[in-house]
Amino acid sequence: MKAILTSFLIFMFSSSVFAQTGEIRGTVTDAATQEPLAGVNVILKGTNLGAASNSRGEYHIANVAVGGYTVIFSMIGYEKRAITDVVVKSNKIAFVSAALREQAVAGEEVVVTAESYFSKDEEAPVSVRTLNYEEVRRSPGAREDVSRMIQNLPGVSPTTDDRNDLVVRGGSPSEVLFMVDNIEISNPNHFATQGATGGPISMVYNEFIDHVDFAAGGFPAKYGDKLSAVLDIRFREGNSQRLSGKFDLNVAGAGGYLEGPLGGGKGSWMLALHRSYLDFMESFIGFGGVPIYSNFQAKLVYNLSPKTKLSLLTLGGVDQIEFNTEPSADDYAEGETDTTNIPHVINKTDQYTVGATLRTLWSRRLISHFTLSHSFNKFYIDFNRRDHIVTRAPGSDKLEFTLIPESHRDVYDNTSVERATHLKADFTFLFANKSQLSFGAKASLLSFDHDIVFQPFDSLNIVGTPSEPNVVTVQQTPTPKFSAYASYFKRLTPRLSANLGVRYTYFDLLQTHDISPRLSLSYRASHRLSLNAAVGRFYQSPEFIYITGDPQNRQTLKSIGSDHFIAGLDYLLTESTQFSLEVYRKNYFQYPVSSDPDFTFYSTANAGGTYGTVISGGLLSEGTGH
Repeated sequence: MKAILTSFLIFMFSSSVFAQTGEIRGTVTDAATQEPLAGVNVILKGTNLGAASNSRGEYHIANVAVGGYTVIFSMIGYEKRAITDVVVKSNKIAFVSAALREQAVAGEEVVVTAESYFSKDEEAPVSVRTLNYEEVRRSPGAREDVSRMIQNLPGVSPTTDDRNDLVVRGGSPSEVLFMVDNIEISNPNHFATQGATGGPISMVYNEFIDHVDFAAGGFPAKYGDKLSAVLDIRFREGNSQRLSGKFDLNVAGAGGYLEGPLGGGKGSWMLALHRSYLDFMESFIGFGGVPIYSNFQAKLVYNLSPKTKLSLLTLGGVDQIEFNTEPSADDYAEGETDTTNIPHVINKTDQYTVGATLRTLWSRRLISHFTLSHSFNKFYIDFNRRDHIVTRAPGSDKLEFTLIPESHRDVYDNTSVERATHLKADFTFLFANKSQLSFGAKASLLSFDHDIVFQPFDSLNIVGTPSEPNVVTVQQTPTPKFSAYASYFKRLTPRLSANLGVRYTYFDLLQTHDISPRLSLSYRASHRLSLNAAVGRFYQSPEFIYITGDPQNRQTLKSIGSDHFIAGLDYLLTESTQFSLEVYRKNYFQYPVSSDPDFTFYSTANAGGTYGTVISGGLLSEGTGH
């Protein structure tokens, strides 16, 4: 018996020891060409664990003790890169990928220097912050929502506590461009606000994120049609070795993901599904208006050849919430008669984006990305204020309702569908002197169906003759939009670099032609100090809901413009501590403001941070601001 007990204890101890290890996987690529790098040394700082990348740029470190690590990537001819906050969990895979930049080699071994911890895109030296998966996951109060994490950064403000809108350096929530794997996402949130980019809950699944690049201003010419900021999210690739997954349950909902390899080792796939569950507990919660939402996202990567990779992506969600309050007899005295309204609100949104990107490495100097995507967004809002005369009879705890005629109700109905199809091509050419030319073009077909009825405020009274409701019924056949850009990066001296770019956009619906020049400079004054600056002009087309707010808006509206002036510095206090400071000014022009002389205070710059849809009415592109 003693021998059996001893064997059992040894087995349990061994199992617990073995369970306290995980693994680290990832890929290493050239930052300029995105070509996989073979032979890169990958080590865990402070340990003797490490690996080397294979011909596909993949590496694998097994039997890593649970804990936090710094992963160091090094290869002759490339700058060393250190990625911190890599957390290894028991029996889990931590995915860590890196892009290395070429450097001149003096022949001797290069030690890890402080700049390895704070790599920066040379084309965008100002106002850019790069965040990895772990930084997003562990951000206090962010609830694993990337937008809420961004709200914690300098220069970014929330609108309210229950929403993740991004107000970047004073800009409207509609002024932020969202990208996932080079595909534009009109709004990545549940219960999305029509005409804006925010909402209460993100649809982006944090477990799929490899890293996030956030630019708060002065972004390069490859990004367009937004005035304030860019949130560029990059999903990792799935597990190309074996099937794995995860189930999660939290306040936001229940779900999980699966991932695994494609046949023949040609690629990988990932699929995630989530749904809220509060509606199943509605009777226990004790109040109506429980949100119901679900989302899906998937990514598939297939290596057509060593030089060509195809990536497929889809992301979408379905949402619904209904409010239907009823008055209580406790609110009325016996025999009391009063006039009240019983609001009934239904809000539904359906949205999805699907796209494909073909990346081709034509040579060591030329790389291309061709992307085709389609987005669909449907908004349905039914707000009906049902006015009643309510009476509580003497000696009774029941209420009697007398419905007031429908003509005196406050009504807002909106059924809108918006679609966008984009085809774009991006090229990068590397010159022998380390200069770089980026250029590309995008062609879009945009269409929308808006069916909106809105009762004016002067008809809220339950007596008298109500005003006629405002009716917006617009069906827009596909209208084209075209843009092209070019950007040239050059090291003028060993310490000074510059990036000059220009973007052109034509929008057929408003007949607008916009030219956006941009320039950024970076000067490395010393090993610790870098001085950076940027100036540029940015344009954004008004949202569809503003264009259809009044028949005259197509003639009176122009693209909204903003000029950015930014200067700043980065100073390395220690190997792992950097101090950054920036000052900026933004000048707005041609912002839509109300054409109604009684509402001259209204500007669309102050809209988009609430639920539902923005109703604009007649607009003029005459607003300015700073």
